Amino acid sequence: MKKQLLLLLLVVIFLGCASTDNIDGTSDEREVVSTSNLLENSAVDVTFDANFTDVIGFDWELIAVYIDGVDSQFSRDTLSNDFSNVFTINFNDEGRLSGVGAPNRYSAPYTESESQAISIGLMISTMMAALFQPENLSEHDFFAYVSNAHTWRILNNNLELLSTTQDDKEVLLVFKK
Repeated sequence: MKKQLLLLLLVVIFLGCASTDNIDGTSDEREVVSTSNLLENSAVDVTFDANFTDVIGFDWELIAVYIDGVDSQFSRDTLSNDFSNVFTINFNDEGRLSGVGAPNRYSAPYTESESQAISIGLMISTMMAALFQPENLSEHDFFAYVSNAHTWRILNNNLELLSTTQDDKEVLLVFKK
């Protein structure tokens, strides 16, 4: 597990140093997250040794998604009122998580360990058709990222789930209470 976290840290640092210029020479406005920058900032409350009881029982709202260290441009702050209750997650103490996608409700069993590893079981959801979805994050992708979550942590009072895409890119889902 320590090797995986070290590898993830090195990938994030490497991606943080990579150029964000587009082929046409223009600069990409996406934010690159560097774990080393976060750790150097003493004002950031880093809680890597949190207990999973710090996660259970709260309604967490998705506030950001990073894919391979790059901001996906999803932001709860820019959502219209129509999407005020989308992309949520709640873990209960009976080994079940639930929440709202956009627009469907979902749930799944989960197991966690003291090493901050998490495993999400088969997810079930309602099957309502979405007339509109928030920009830059489809419900399908959100469900896939939650299902593929492998690590959790608390950073700056936010819940972070580390996951992967279908083509093995690292995904960081950031939730607030």
